Formats: sequence, C-alpha cells, structure tokens
Amino acid sequence: MFSAPMPRLQNYYTMMQVAEVLWVLTCHGGLRRLYDWARRATEQGLARAVWEGLRACRLPPDLPLGQSASTRLEAAAPKQPARSR
Repeated sequence: MFSAPMPRLQNYYTMMQVAEVLWVLTCHGGLRRLYDWARRATEQGLARAVWEGLRACRLPPDLPLGQSASTRLEAAAPKQPARSR
C-alpha cells in the first residue's frame, strides 16, 4: 500500500477515475465511431496509436506554465476576517 496521506490517495484515485472515463469516451465514444481502423484495433492498439499521436504533437518547450492550480484557488478564495478574542 502507499505511504502517502489519505487526501493525496483520494486525489490520486479521483484522477485515475477521471482518466478512465476520458479513455472510455475517447476509445469507445469517438475513435471507434469515426474510424474504421479503430473498430478493428484492440484497445492496446488504440492506446499505442493515441500515445504516438500525442508524442508527435508535443507542446512547445517555451509554453508559459503560469500559476499552479492550488495558487489560483488560494487567490480566488475569499479571505476570512480574523476573529478577535
């Protein structure tokens, strides 16, 4: 088992679920309906084709990354007033 804190494991599990849904939508919902070769290909073959396509179309190396998602969320969160005792 992993030795990470529980929120990290929950986030990882959620990301894997999202990835699975995206794969099913892409594979069964799009590729096999649009392309005849995809109907005859195995799921592993489709995964390899998608991987090769993504590898061939890399993002530019000088793409600005901007702020991380957590930084954007922290900036967007409303500030709580300090409680006086």
